[in-house]
Amino acid sequence: MGHLQLLYAIIEAAAEYHNKHGHPAKVLKLPVLQAYQIAKLPRDVLGPLSEKVLAKGIKSLEEHGFFGIPIKLVPGLAQFGFE
Repeated sequence: MGHLQLLYAIIEAAAEYHNKHGHPAKVLKLPVLQAYQIAKLPRDVLGPLSEKVLAKGIKSLEEHGFFGIPIKLVPGLAQFGFE
């Protein structure tokens, strides 16, 4: 899965979770390898987060989150998921 497709898949899954449970997920469990895929996204997609990723690495994704959902980086996890 390409990096932009991964972002779209996360957005779709977040919407499905919210629709099913009536509230946003509490955390996005993001595999480390998928975090690096997201880090490849250009600045026009990631916005200011792009600079933070370049300066601090993928840990900045945990500090920032996506769509109001905190991110937890999980080494060895095969696919992202929500709690």
